[in-house]
Amino acid sequence: MAIGDVMADVVKTETDLALEVYSQLRSEEGQTPSDDDLTLITDKIGPSCEMLSALDVITVEDTDAVPNAIFIPLATYIAEQCAPDLAARPKNVQTEQIAIRELKLISRTRPTYEPQRTSYF
Repeated sequence: MAIGDVMADVVKTETDLALEVYSQLRSEEGQTPSDDDLTLITDKIGPSCEMLSALDVITVEDTDAVPNAIFIPLATYIAEQCAPDLAARPKNVQTEQIAIRELKLISRTRPTYEPQRTSYF
């Protein structure tokens, strides 16, 4: 399911996403990310979104217009992809799976309650 269908009126940019990923990986308050850290994160955003799409979890059509509804779980998923390089720790697979589950819940198809139409051959 394309995420454009899910509350696309409030969006965050790719920079907002990178800063949220950084804040999830670094616990120090007020620490400003270096250019290298931001580059590392932004380089992982596209492939991470493509992976989620390939797994039929969610499709993020524009990383510069991320709907608010998926912003935090998407950032959490990307943070786990960046953790080995940026936080010097292995990926937390449980946290990654929780983020995937949240993204699936947000993007699932809702019932329309319309009667099913059939075609007879």
